Amino acid sequence: NMALNVLIEVLRALAYFHTASTRSGSPLGLIHSDVNPSNVYFSGQGDVKLGDYGVASSSHANIGPGEGVAAGKLSYLSPEQTRGETLTPASDLWAVGVMMHELVVGYHPFQKAGASEQEIMAMIRSPKLQLPEYVDKPLASIITKALTPDLRNRYRSAGEFAGPLFAYALDRNLVPSKPQVQGWIESALGLIA
Repeated sequence: NMALNVLIEVLRALAYFHTASTRSGSPLGLIHSDVNPSNVYFSGQGDVKLGDYGVASSSHANIGPGEGVAAGKLSYLSPEQTRGETLTPASDLWAVGVMMHELVVGYHPFQKAGASEQEIMAMIRSPKLQLPEYVDKPLASIITKALTPDLRNRYRSAGEFAGPLFAYALDRNLVPSKPQVQGWIESALGLIA
């Protein structure tokens, strides 16, 4: 249940970031571009934080890497990132889908021992997901949609992704309280004295 909580909170952060606007209300069109486990942090109060916005880009402000430059950790790049195409929020959601695969299935869908960068990019562009039978069908469906290479069929917003994930957690009483999250952090990570 903590894995689902972490994913939902990362999606909450992305929903805020993707919909950020200027003081006058103009959308900034922000894309994180580097969503991966090393950029997910935990506060002492049990809050999940998404950090490292160093390669974030905007469709309305001159920030981030140049056009056509793939930035971020290779094994979390979306298919469109590997091709140097224009990014959308769905690009960040792909990375959340990769993290979900890791947390639910137990291994990374595109990291293979000895694979070259070109081989990893080929796996990302044409994923052949085969989820084990121990993955609940509703979770398998969410992972599959998140890791669909066709942008038209992938989640388009963090809210659209978080909805079925949160419903799954609610239906199974898997939504932890703040004290439960704090206890988990303390026991799992040894960060809180």
